[in-house]
Amino acid sequence: MLDQRTGTLFAGDLLFLQHVPVVDAACSAFSTSPNNWPKYPRPASYRATARMVAPWPKALDDERAYLTRLTSDLRAAIKKGDNVADAARVAGQSERGGWRLFDDYNGRNATAGFAELEWDAP
Repeated sequence: MLDQRTGTLFAGDLLFLQHVPVVDAACSAFSTSPNNWPKYPRPASYRATARMVAPWPKALDDERAYLTRLTSDLRAAIKKGDNVADAARVAGQSERGGWRLFDDYNGRNATAGFAELEWDAP
């Protein structure tokens, strides 16, 4: 939510700092679908933002990079014919060093993403 009067952006569940993003259908529309992850809000979308309780816009760039890598890796695994368990073990691993609790949530994120992306496969 952007408070236009003060220029303060309240990112809510759109922004994770240091903690690996958690993909959950209960989260915002941007997080519910791997097809939407690359469309994550761009900092330019919030030009009027005067305040943000985060290193802006780098925090959003980091999150977008993680979700884009995860999606790309999942699409490659599906194309190769990997099953969900194999894909979940490898997808997104190049982002591992940049996030806390990566090992706790990345497999879950990969499994959720795989379940949706496999329907897109030809």
